[in-house]
Amino acid sequence: MHLNRLIKKYDLDVIYITGPSHGGPGLVANMYLEGTYSEIYSNISQDEHGIKRLFKQFSFPGGIPSHVSPDTPGSIHVGGELGYALSHAYGTAFDNPALIVACVVGDGEAETGSMATSWHSNKFLNPVHDGAVLPILHLNGYKIAGPTVLARIPTPTHSSRSPTIVCAAATTTTSSSPASSQLRSGWTWTPRSSIARWASASGHGQATTRVRNLTS
Repeated sequence: MHLNRLIKKYDLDVIYITGPSHGGPGLVANMYLEGTYSEIYSNISQDEHGIKRLFKQFSFPGGIPSHVSPDTPGSIHVGGELGYALSHAYGTAFDNPALIVACVVGDGEAETGSMATSWHSNKFLNPVHDGAVLPILHLNGYKIAGPTVLARIPTPTHSSRSPTIVCAAATTTTSSSPASSQLRSGWTWTPRSSIARWASASGHGQATTRVRNLTS
């Protein structure tokens, strides 16, 4: 919701990347609600019959798995394992100077070794020739086996990853929630100068004023 507002205001070129692991059905549900899924799979229609077929095919022989599989629209990586969202985000931004990559990282995924390494990928971004990566930590608080490490830190944005983490989003996403209000006000000013420079910059790598990290 907040990203869409900024995209419309500044006419930004933004791609959204997330690594949901076995939370893949959440992305399938969103694509069904917006109509994309039904456009590709006409048998999953936007009516009661279609939604029944959508539910019945989940984790069922001949249906769809619990992770984001190749038949999921927009899938770029196959597998139920965690830890690759941020590396894909930076790979997408390389040599794409006009692109902003919004990457949502769950705090369970943030504990993986591959993700811990990926936090340092911003050191390889060139502010002229590459795009920008906007990592967003979804501080859910729990993983499958129990609470996450970041959930036990009073101020997770003060951790060793502070140069990279933009915000800690609560699980409540209603437009009237305190978390949503904080995100709205924070995203109004935090990336404003950076995004404004991105929006006004040439898409051919000539904008030397663009910043490498939207949090700076």
